[in-house]
Amino acid sequence: MGLSPQAHIKRYARLKAERSNFDITADDVAAYVAPRKAVVTERSPGEQDTQQIYDETAVLAAQKCAAGIYAYTIQGNRWFALKPRNKMLAENDAVKRWFSDVSEVLLGEIMSSNFPRSAYEGLQDWVTMPAMCLYLEEGKDSALNFQAYAFGSYAVLNNAEGIVDTIYRSFKLTPRQAAQKWGVDKLSEKMREMLDHEEKCDCLCEFLHCVYPRAEYDGKMKDALNMPYASEYIDVKYKHKLSEGGYQEFPYFVCRFTRKSEECYGYSPGMDLLPAIRGVNKMQQTMLIAAEKAVNPPWLIPDDGVSSYNFSARAGSKNYWRVNAVFGNNKPEPIIIQSDLKAGNDMILRIQQKINDGFMLDLFMALQQQTDQMTATEVLQRVEEKLNALAPAWGNLESEWLTPMITRALGILFRRRAFAPPPQELEIDPNFDITYYGKIALAADMLKSRAFFQFVEAVAPLMSASPEFANAFNDTVNAPQSFREIAYGMGLSSKFTYSEQESAKRAEARAAAQEQAAAAAQMEQLASAAGKLPEKVVEQGIESAGAAA
Repeated sequence: MGLSPQAHIKRYARLKAERSNFDITADDVAAYVAPRKAVVTERSPGEQDTQQIYDETAVLAAQKCAAGIYAYTIQGNRWFALKPRNKMLAENDAVKRWFSDVSEVLLGEIMSSNFPRSAYEGLQDWVTMPAMCLYLEEGKDSALNFQAYAFGSYAVLNNAEGIVDTIYRSFKLTPRQAAQKWGVDKLSEKMREMLDHEEKCDCLCEFLHCVYPRAEYDGKMKDALNMPYASEYIDVKYKHKLSEGGYQEFPYFVCRFTRKSEECYGYSPGMDLLPAIRGVNKMQQTMLIAAEKAVNPPWLIPDDGVSSYNFSARAGSKNYWRVNAVFGNNKPEPIIIQSDLKAGNDMILRIQQKINDGFMLDLFMALQQQTDQMTATEVLQRVEEKLNALAPAWGNLESEWLTPMITRALGILFRRRAFAPPPQELEIDPNFDITYYGKIALAADMLKSRAFFQFVEAVAPLMSASPEFANAFNDTVNAPQSFREIAYGMGLSSKFTYSEQESAKRAEARAAAQEQAAAAAQMEQLASAAGKLPEKVVEQGIESAGAAA
């Protein structure tokens, strides 16, 4: 049995209070970077708070950053593949074929679901908020159903390894919707009474979804109450448990851009850049005021003590002033304010560039500007520094989101019998690894081959200058293994490459063919020279050549 509804509600209130500092920061970020999001301040559907935004650089940069990570990570026909962890099994044709088929089916089901929309929504939180949260359940209309939940709607706890394994998600439904989701008989008595009132049946009520690891369960049992993770829905208003079930895998994927080891929530580029974003907004506001004063300046109106002016600064308007002996020929004139707008604009441009760099737009630009004329070394030099800055966050993206998400999707589809039975060889070692083939992942893997490309470019002139250097290169470099590592790093499918055993057999066959060709050439040379030598010498030469072959 799980905790009581009262215990769950009390625990959520405590976790929410512990999250309060992050809520305040996230609300500030939302005001300047993601105006349609809110954490503390509740907004009506469709409402956007843009009153504090005078410079849209951060808003656009955050959107481009999320879109860039999506495009260069999970977009494409093949952005991940499953491979056996055991190296011996990785060379088995039946095992390779099964993993290839499973990867194809799994990728197809993920990309044909609502994953792309949910992933982009989650990535916007990843680059602006303390955390992103995606949820995966078995779908009704499709095999997989993904949902992205906004920061502020959930509270989490880490396990001893710093991985989120407990979540309390708050959401609102009307009594009518609650009856549709769980059934009328599962509702509390008071909520059932609300269904009979026309005004109350559509009032929003708060509910909790509580998911946490079970301390005790029987893994041999197949029912929901004996799964590794408990799932409970709580009616907060009436402190009533609506349902209790479970999950084989943790269904929520909470990913932090960077974080401190002792904290449950993290720090995003939007949070780190908040001072610069605030500053450039204030500066842009000041520059707008200064520009308006330059174009439409304030005016000095003479006061003759007798009459008042009906002054108009509109284009083409006519203004009259009175000339008298006391004040002379005084007339209205603008107040010229000396403002250095260029210096202000230059400073704004520098801060805007800093914001764009903080959201890694230069990395996506570098990946986008790769051309066929660029050498591998040039490509690596262009992106290396930027990839190094992204590396820690990219590791979090893989370990906290992509890998557990793919693993859960695999489990759901496996239980739905979406794959062919695995080969018997996998009984030895069923463990597998996930390899990613998005542009960012491939660029990171290519950095491992940078030294090889630099070496080849350095010795290429020497090899063309002297056969000795070419022979030394061939004797030094393991060409098949080098090419295999480069092909693997570039994401080339194993369908286009030979295995190590097959490559070795082909090398042996080629060497044998070369030996036979050399022997045949030697025989031909001896035969052509037969007429020039004594008959006995020719016979001895032919016998020697045959023995050598």
